Amino acid sequence: MQPLIVFISQHFAAFQVPGTCGFLFAPLILVGASRKGFIKTGLAAADSRLPSHTAATFPSVDSTERLDMGTAGACAVAVMHGAGMLRVHSVDRARDAVAMVESIKRFKVPEN
Repeated sequence: MQPLIVFISQHFAAFQVPGTCGFLFAPLILVGASRKGFIKTGLAAADSRLPSHTAATFPSVDSTERLDMGTAGACAVAVMHGAGMLRVHSVDRARDAVAMVESIKRFKVPEN
């Protein structure tokens, strides 16, 4: 990708927009957190803080279901912090998580 950045900076310098790091537009942030090890680690840490009889009721942190739910949470946080693209395995769960983030961002507290 480096040669593309060099090409853009050399040939489109006249079109640079202030505050966009020299790009014609602000680059999108891609997050590919789907089913990654840090999600499994985070879920296992959360399980370890639960009473044993409660933790036993959850599926294993190795299950696709748990990893996809953890991925949805990671996607929600990423979008809250400016991610513009997500790479996921479970599109439905990520879409729902992002829809909730967008809904929360648009929420306005009614004024009296």
